[in-house]
Amino acid sequence: MDKLLLNAEQINRLNEKIAAESESGVVDLTKAECPRYAVALRRTAVYIEPKARSGRELFDYNRESVLLPYEPILVLDDCGEFYRVRARNTQGYVLRDTVAVTYDRALWLNFANPSKFLVVTADMLGALSMGTRIPCDENFCVMVPSIKRGEMSVETYHIDNMYGLRVGYLPLTQKNIFKQLALCVGDVYGWGGSFDSRDCSALISEVYASFGIFLGRNAANQMFCGTRHIDLSGSSACDKERLIMSLPVGSLVYFPGHVMAYIGAFAQKPYIVHAIYGYGPQKARILPNSVIITDMDIIRTKNGEKFIDNITDAVIFTQKE
Repeated sequence: MDKLLLNAEQINRLNEKIAAESESGVVDLTKAECPRYAVALRRTAVYIEPKARSGRELFDYNRESVLLPYEPILVLDDCGEFYRVRARNTQGYVLRDTVAVTYDRALWLNFANPSKFLVVTADMLGALSMGTRIPCDENFCVMVPSIKRGEMSVETYHIDNMYGLRVGYLPLTQKNIFKQLALCVGDVYGWGGSFDSRDCSALISEVYASFGIFLGRNAANQMFCGTRHIDLSGSSACDKERLIMSLPVGSLVYFPGHVMAYIGAFAQKPYIVHAIYGYGPQKARILPNSVIITDMDIIRTKNGEKFIDNITDAVIFTQKE
């Protein structure tokens, strides 16, 4: 279970492949020229329209996504109290006071393409999320963005406690993927990153960001982000189970609107980790509203069928045999 699924060079090639695939929704920001650049100061909501609500709604359908702390973005336009921005895997509107803006591309590249960095491997009191990348120097002095006189400024701080941090990305092994997913079990479900948490696709993207793999924002985008895609739409439930149980831990399984991570088999049944609000038949619906571990025989509320019957695709992240 500790075999390296992909090495650093293979991950770099995979990221290039993902960015070149239009259906992934991912772009390489470092190849783009833009008059203004920015970095998220904290976990930052991205909105579809330039308007924000209270943040207490269970489902705010104007929320498109969330930026990780210190995530680099391009500033495309000013819209009152908002900026219109392009991030690596999403675009929309962010509140002006949530990002630090600069005209200095070299300064921004410290965050967009750092030569040395720490990676957050476990959520830290809601301030730093799993997958966050923090530029640093040889002495572990980290670079932290702020706003001074209306523009981005960078302060350096020495890190004494490395809990939840590591130098560079985690090695991509099945054991490490399982650990990262397990750390999220029990976390509240958060549509579009609400409540400082994750929906189904954000769970997957933030776990894989810990390994330096940058996936698409939405579940459908993520089906174009692996080393291999498997079409399961015409397979029987038994054949789907058999094939899924042959995949590496961390492989993604999908039906339209929902993505899950395979974590292994028990009693000849595949088990998954996923962020979900609810499941089960309408009259007896179960509302975990969290990241949970289940088998794939649970019932989908939308149509009353088992999850396994609805699975259409799988994606893996491994070297070709």
